[in-house]
Amino acid sequence: MSHIRKEGVPLEAGQETESGKQTEKARARLRFAKPRVSFGELPDDRAKWEARLRSWRKSRFWLPLWGAKPGEPGCLAPADLLQSGI
Repeated sequence: MSHIRKEGVPLEAGQETESGKQTEKARARLRFAKPRVSFGELPDDRAKWEARLRSWRKSRFWLPLWGAKPGEPGCLAPADLLQSGI
């Protein structure tokens, strides 16, 4: 040790918080919070395919997990959605 200390760090914090005040403000913030959107949990398979095909048409983004790309043999997307141009 480089030197001897007389006192250590106090065991309890010296500052107390007003929990009522904090919870009131937290509730107010929640009212304005935007809902979280999870694109991984779309309601049904059709909605998932619609989103995938929209993405493909817009940016040519396609994951190998979804199978063959639209227009390729073995594409798993529903035929009616491929033809509808969604």
